[in-house]
Amino acid sequence: MRYKIDFGLVFVLCIIIMIFDPIWKLLEDRPEAFDYGDIIYHAVGVFSFVVTNLAMGIAAAIVFYFMSLFLDKKKNFEIYADLRGNTSSLLYTHMKILNEIEQFKEVNKRERTGDLFLIPDIPIVIEAFRNINSEEQKSQFKESLKEYFSSTSKQSLNKINDEFEKKIQILENNKDIRYFKGSKDIIEAITSRIMDDGDFSIIFSIYMNEEDEIHKRDYLEELVKDYYDVLEATVDLYEELKEFIDTIDKKRLIKFMRMVD
Repeated sequence: MRYKIDFGLVFVLCIIIMIFDPIWKLLEDRPEAFDYGDIIYHAVGVFSFVVTNLAMGIAAAIVFYFMSLFLDKKKNFEIYADLRGNTSSLLYTHMKILNEIEQFKEVNKRERTGDLFLIPDIPIVIEAFRNINSEEQKSQFKESLKEYFSSTSKQSLNKINDEFEKKIQILENNKDIRYFKGSKDIIEAITSRIMDDGDFSIIFSIYMNEEDEIHKRDYLEELVKDYYDVLEATVDLYEELKEFIDTIDKKRLIKFMRMVD
């Protein structure tokens, strides 16, 4: 098991200690409040001096550590560019489904050639998805997804599923890269459902091969539930990645310290 230090908490404690020392020194000219108070005061002062210097060293080391991380991430920025491209590509595949859903009708207003989606479509899709926040809206969205999966030809569904598997395989191959805090968990929330033994892949295969209409409706319920989870994880990954890239581009060091792994 790998243990991690909460550098943010340690850094704050160091700052508090560094502030305490000069405040304590201001009390030197105050009259003695009780017997042996002066001795206790100076004993605490010596201890505070030692701890303050230690805190200054630790705080400087933490700043140096995160600055080194920041420079390293900036130097190797292409890995984030690649992940952003892969995540965007995955969202484009989602859009082939969402483009047919009523809640995402805003996407249809943009002019495009065939089913070619572009970067400007992504914020529209993400905003539409985040606006589905009440239980009633989620229920309506899932009903729309059921309508899509039940009315779309097997050939089209298989083609989309193949696209998912190919694009998610790229994420699977790179999930152990330490992109940002929690990135591996988010990526696994996607890949674990789409890979060969994942919930979505299994239920998709069962649904596609089921002939009994009653059983097919039951499987459709699970299929939509698993697809919704994959979509939500994909949106989470894109937003978290976008925010982390923003901390690098705009040199937002405090936010960077909170997000870096």
